[in-house]
Amino acid sequence: MKRTPLIIIGLPRSGTSMIAGIFVNHGFWHGASCKLPTPEVHAHRGGYYENKTVQRFMKSKCDILPNDGGVNEWYPDFKKDIEELILNDGYIDDGKTPWLVKFGASFFWPWRVVYPNATVVVVRRPVAAIRQGTPGLTQARVNSHSPIMDEVENLLGGIRVDYDAIIDGDYSQIYAVLKVEDVDFDIDAIKEIVKPELRHFKA
Repeated sequence: MKRTPLIIIGLPRSGTSMIAGIFVNHGFWHGASCKLPTPEVHAHRGGYYENKTVQRFMKSKCDILPNDGGVNEWYPDFKKDIEELILNDGYIDDGKTPWLVKFGASFFWPWRVVYPNATVVVVRRPVAAIRQGTPGLTQARVNSHSPIMDEVENLLGGIRVDYDAIIDGDYSQIYAVLKVEDVDFDIDAIKEIVKPELRHFKA
């Protein structure tokens, strides 16, 4: 592939769908086979922006450690097969069109291996706020995702994007990502996605 993906990771209900939607509105391809929106979750009606074909592939090929702690073993033809799936799902490999993938942090390492220079967005939101909307979020899952997210942000050059900052109208972190990806910043593309009612809960 002529371009590396924009990788978005975060805890469940941390705002990854909203953040992905902002980049999709800036022209990032995310796939035709995506999980549909859930009205009670997605006030913007954009959906999850998770490519179901890619999700199924990762779950079938990657061995996840107990408690969702990360990939233990990964499929050796990961990059070749992922790119075949992406192309079959409609991506045009013209070197101009940016593309993104969004998934839980536990699936990050295979992507890091095959796309070491990819831009990674780490979506942050206070766990207390997330739990208000996701009572089933276990501490084990938080504990397994958080170290990966911390390492990506603090050691691997991942770009932090704070959900609450975006809701409050601070788009500087989005601008930073778009600058790295060489995509023009469009404030209207953000405002079309970001709505006050998206803040269902707050710490």
